[in-house]
Amino acid sequence: MTGRRPGRAVTIGLPVVLVACLDGIAPTGTGGFAGDAAVLTYDAAFAGSGHHCLLSHGSRARCWGSNSGGALGDGSTQRRDQPGRVEGSHLFATLAVDAHSCGVTTNEVAFCWGGNVNGRLGDGTLQSRRIPTQVATDVRFRSVTLGGLHTCALALDDTVYCWGDNQSGQLGGFAGDISPVPVPVAGGLRATAIEAAGRHTCGLDEQGTVLCWGGPWGSLPRPVGDAPAFEGFSIGDDHGCGLTAEGEAWCWGANHDGRLGNGTTGPTPFDGSPVRVATDLRFAAISAGFEHTCAVATDGRGYCWGSDEVGQLGDGPAGGPDDVSATTPSPLRTDRFWQSVSAGQFLTCGVTDRFEAFCWGFGTGNPAAPNSDRPVQL
Repeated sequence: MTGRRPGRAVTIGLPVVLVACLDGIAPTGTGGFAGDAAVLTYDAAFAGSGHHCLLSHGSRARCWGSNSGGALGDGSTQRRDQPGRVEGSHLFATLAVDAHSCGVTTNEVAFCWGGNVNGRLGDGTLQSRRIPTQVATDVRFRSVTLGGLHTCALALDDTVYCWGDNQSGQLGGFAGDISPVPVPVAGGLRATAIEAAGRHTCGLDEQGTVLCWGGPWGSLPRPVGDAPAFEGFSIGDDHGCGLTAEGEAWCWGANHDGRLGNGTTGPTPFDGSPVRVATDLRFAAISAGFEHTCAVATDGRGYCWGSDEVGQLGDGPAGGPDDVSATTPSPLRTDRFWQSVSAGQFLTCGVTDRFEAFCWGFGTGNPAAPNSDRPVQL
């Protein structure tokens, strides 16, 4: 499905001060997970559009939400309101979610599952898969990222491969409308990180330049204009954000609901130049969602800005703004300290310094608080 993005976060090399504190809504039962005998710890959370996933400390994937096409990877198409195990014995190093799901295993093999519109699973077919299915290539990967109808992955040699829909040029110079198997991005791009969302894809080169292709960017990689050198970046469907080596946050693209964080709202060019987020805070991680952005400051505190339509900013109530958009960073309503955050469509998730998973917004995965305007534990 178009108009949606995967949940991801980028981190840079600045230190995060981590202090353990307790608050929030506790998980129910045995951590709130069907079939688990003990409370689990987590390395990463991935907020998507209709479904979301967690990566456990043991490299296992657990997902919940819409199961269209088998996107939860549990062998069924039945919706889950709590995280459940992805089938198989795969150990994943990283995951990505949008309308479908993918992951790269600890031995650098890419797998995808869910609906296979336009070949976005990369297995050489257009058939949906209800369990993880290996991508049809011998290339080894370090990461994977998903757009609405396409998938891209970063190889061990820093080259970029994409597959799925190409009607907006999001595969990067490929001549056909679709490719059900990985094809290399044209132009010899070497990237240290990649991100896909909606109808476009971007990569970060060794000089700190973000180059994008697809949609308004055209079919070949071209740089985001007038931007500082970035250490990391994240993109949503129509905006993106980057972090400099000093931890400054800059964002570009559409600014509806204040998602660029510069204290303003209003129409701005999708492929416009970055603007500085209006804060003296320094950030160690950032994630651009569908209509909002979240970040982790170097002291471990979490902040979000942009649309708060269903509580995805996590800054209410307790006397703070509640379901009101924020045009500058607004602190999460919690005492937790964070390692990472992942902004999706209507949900945000994060992992704390104690390897706990929390989510806020719509469809949290915690049956005690399925929708919440502050972080709740899974």
